[in-house]
Amino acid sequence: MGIKKQDTLKAFDYIRSITKKKQKFDFMDPKVSKGYSPYTISKFLSDCEMYLPIVNRINTIRNTNIPNDCHYEYLFDAIPNRFIKLAFPKADKDKQTNLKYIAYHYQVGMHDADIYLKRMTDEQLNEILDNYREGKGNKLIPLDKLLKEL
Repeated sequence: MGIKKQDTLKAFDYIRSITKKKQKFDFMDPKVSKGYSPYTISKFLSDCEMYLPIVNRINTIRNTNIPNDCHYEYLFDAIPNRFIKLAFPKADKDKQTNLKYIAYHYQVGMHDADIYLKRMTDEQLNEILDNYREGKGNKLIPLDKLLKEL
């Protein structure tokens, strides 16, 4: 299977190869072998309950330090050809926004703001955010505008 203009393959490419396309990669090619991470592949595949026994089996074998190409071959042969929708973790935008406003409000770093946020009730968070709302839409004032006022 040909590689596009990138230096290495991404985890998505390996997962697509294992689960849907069923076209094997040649691990003799350094561009193919360089990007393979057994941990990442196993983590994403284990999100699908149907694949848990397969991933669990290879992970118990993995403790014996099998090579990456063997890990890939096992999953390629053991997992059936079908489309699966895997949930790839994304950053929670609202949480990041809330953290920034809490950090600004209390004049603390992001780590401390995260601790504050975990201990706050929704009502307390809304009280803080209400301090930074304006206009008809009751939208939050952009932080860069607040920082210029300092």
